[in-house]
Amino acid sequence: MYHRGISVVLLLVACFCITNGVYGLNITDCGTSDNVTIHEILVSYCEDVELCPLIRGNTTILTIRFEVASVVKNLTAVVYGTLGDGDLFLNFPYKHRDACKEESGLKCPLMPGKIHTYRASIEILKLYPKLKSVVKFELRGERKKNLICILVPTRIVDM
Repeated sequence: MYHRGISVVLLLVACFCITNGVYGLNITDCGTSDNVTIHEILVSYCEDVELCPLIRGNTTILTIRFEVASVVKNLTAVVYGTLGDGDLFLNFPYKHRDACKEESGLKCPLMPGKIHTYRASIEILKLYPKLKSVVKFELRGERKKNLICILVPTRIVDM
């Protein structure tokens, strides 16, 4: 009986993971370009939770694996967040805006036919209030056009 219960739970978890696809538990698309195929999105500390915890005093790592259908000469990272359950997005002061430099792992131009891995390190300061927030993360190409746009439901917490 015990083993059957574990088997059922493992089967449900496997089905849940498959149906969630590349976006993870509650990460949703908010306007990714048709010229981009996202293969995987990972957020540190965000496995099997409804709201991704952003731990004050720590750095959250966002990793996006994707392909482009045409050459991308430059990328700009833009981060927004809501305060609480509001729907007004406020600009977040993200210091690594040039996604082709710094520690992102990308080298522009990005070429089609290759899987690219972008990595963002987002510092969660201790002075941030503990609250729920939806984080909107965009990678913009030429003419500020969204190539990737995702929404991540989060909560700012202490360790």
